[in-house]
Amino acid sequence: MSPLFFLRREKYASGFSERLGNYPEFIHDGRKVIWLHCVSVGETNAARSLVDQLWSELPDHRLIVSTTTKTGQELAKKVFAEHCP
Repeated sequence: MSPLFFLRREKYASGFSERLGNYPEFIHDGRKVIWLHCVSVGETNAARSLVDQLWSELPDHRLIVSTTTKTGQELAKKVFAEHCP
């Protein structure tokens, strides 16, 4: 596919760098890490009860949530803000 396809569509361009393995800096603070990947808004919504359960049963762990779509990222930042500072 043409690279222009991705650049012309904000939905695909958003987070493209992360898809290539360029993630934001992660500073390890010594806690065990649970990484939860939600592809879309639907999976992010479905993960709410899982995140609540993980947070209540494993409060000493650090929870990282990643998504693939821009709308999934926006929702994850909103609904998991208290669990994933």
